[in-house]
Amino acid sequence: MGTLLAFTALCTWGIGDFLIQRSSRRFGSVITLFSITGLAAIVLLPWAWPEIISTVTDLAKLKILLLTSGAILVAALLNFESLRRGKISVIEPIYAGEIPVAAGLAAIFLGETLSPVEVGLITLLVVSIAVLSTESIKDLRSIKFEPGLGFAIGGTLAMGVANYLYAAGGRLTSVIMINWFTDAVMALAMVAVILYKRNWMVVLESWRTHPKLLLTMSVADNIA
Repeated sequence: MGTLLAFTALCTWGIGDFLIQRSSRRFGSVITLFSITGLAAIVLLPWAWPEIISTVTDLAKLKILLLTSGAILVAALLNFESLRRGKISVIEPIYAGEIPVAAGLAAIFLGETLSPVEVGLITLLVVSIAVLSTESIKDLRSIKFEPGLGFAIGGTLAMGVANYLYAAGGRLTSVIMINWFTDAVMALAMVAVILYKRNWMVVLESWRTHPKLLLTMSVADNIA
């Protein structure tokens, strides 16, 4: 079941990243991230509500939720910026690096030991994702010149950390709770940026003129 869910996430994330690139280039990273996380925070609130008080009053749970929120916020902004600046066929293979980062952290902190066969399969998976995301060898040769590469590398490392924290936090709280909490924190952070820049009219105009793009992107990314 875990493998099936991971495969589903891989497919919907591919769609989500494609739409995130379009949205980031059109509206910027802040509006894009606000659209995704704001919708998720609203939709998940009824299911997360019974757990909120017991979770935020538990220091251990609150700590890992805040750490996860910080990691995914940094990862999302870096990844969105890399997609905005670079070609998706070049940037996407870099993201495969989050898998060994998350696996390494799980091995160190969660004691999830890997056999040589599992290490080999993970390596094959990373290489396969990179190849699948690449249109041609020319794309790989142009990686070092691609705008947004630094953001992609930073986002990949941060996403690897976030994936580990999501797993650890999901076991300590629940899948619904950690997703709602991180989305709510990121949405509030983007609200603060939007208020600071006085861009509310830009947000409303974006949703008025391109509702299908923003809604489809938000649904695909949150399913993932």
